[in-house]
Amino acid sequence: MTEALKLLFTVKEAAARLAVPMSWLYERTRKKTVPCRRLGKYIRFTEQDLLDIVSGATPPEQGHEGLE
Repeated sequence: MTEALKLLFTVKEAAARLAVPMSWLYERTRKKTVPCRRLGKYIRFTEQDLLDIVSGATPPEQGHEGLE
């Protein structure tokens, strides 16, 4: 199955697509601060969940050290 046709992504797959560590994603699912689907003990993400996570991200602060 190609990734474009996938309906659900694992934490590992979602973290790779978002370019974040799996631990970051697990922490936010525990805190319920990112959208996800729970299938028993399994956590899965839809494409829309990933888009919502990205759209909810905050832009970097202006004048942040190292970006000048």
